[in-house]
Amino acid sequence: MRKKGQLGWDNIYTWVLVLAFLVVILIMIFTNRERMVEILDSVKSFLRFGGG
Repeated sequence: MRKKGQLGWDNIYTWVLVLAFLVVILIMIFTNRERMVEILDSVKSFLRFGGG
């Protein structure tokens, strides 16, 4: 039984993996900002005009 307020090691490892994944995604977004803007613009135009 865990005491109240005590985290298990499995929980800590899960949070570390999630945080590392988010950091990698943020780094990819900020290093490829121009590419991300192009992708967002193409998605917006696709949604606006229905992909025609």
